[in-house]
Amino acid sequence: MKPSKKLYSTLALMVGMSLSVVSNAHADNAQNEMLAKQPKMPQVLIEAQEKGYFTIIDSTPVDEYPDLRAVLTRTASGQFNLYWVNEKQNYVNVGALIQGDGINIANKYTEKLKPSIGEAFKEIHNGGLILGNDVTTNDDGVMYVFVEPHCGYCKRLERNLEPYIEKGLNVRYIPLSWMSPNTPDIIATIAKSDDKVEAMSQALRSQLKITATSDQQIMAGLNKNSSIMRAVGLTGTPGVVYKNESGKYTLTGGLDGKNLENLANYLMKQDKIAKVETQ
Repeated sequence: MKPSKKLYSTLALMVGMSLSVVSNAHADNAQNEMLAKQPKMPQVLIEAQEKGYFTIIDSTPVDEYPDLRAVLTRTASGQFNLYWVNEKQNYVNVGALIQGDGINIANKYTEKLKPSIGEAFKEIHNGGLILGNDVTTNDDGVMYVFVEPHCGYCKRLERNLEPYIEKGLNVRYIPLSWMSPNTPDIIATIAKSDDKVEAMSQALRSQLKITATSDQQIMAGLNKNSSIMRAVGLTGTPGVVYKNESGKYTLTGGLDGKNLENLANYLMKQDKIAKVETQ
């Protein structure tokens, strides 16, 4: 029996897909060649792709569960979604997969399968505005945070980051401006502060006294940051970028709990190694 239209609609609803699709014959051919090299996909995913609900990006076995394969898809609007395929029992699930220790391994496999954002992100060092106390072109062990000072989710991430910053986490902020007319002046004030990380923290707590006015250089940097934000596929704030174990730039959203703890500890370790190597 062929999957029904209702099933395709259910797939779309599960991941909030957009039904407007731009066709590209060359991209379709390249994608088909990639899929030909992959293990056979469930028919429901293949047909959903053919109908334009999403594009299958890549897949990989799940180390923690030998019967599962993780399949990453991307909608026409750029949203990534992860499907779990049980190859023995022939079923498909979507979304979080939380282990007994509370870690959602969907984040791990989403980042593993995402296309590299490296070339686009490296442009931040070519005219982008970075706010931090140790800004160099060496990104090893660094957490970059795309942030808008008036963003509520950014404020929450900052509260979660504070204990790790106190322990030595190297955070560099990539400021953005769209939520308030005074954001550029807030950014200008932070840029002129001796301790930019603390100044950003004050801004996110709504405690920063604005003492500077934005200028052409600040606005140019903010425009560059917005361009890079779009280039790496980030659609809102906060966004976190870091180098993973394989040296690949990785983009994720706001983190908390065990996921943030694990990432912060990993980056602090890498930062220490990088500093020793440069001495």
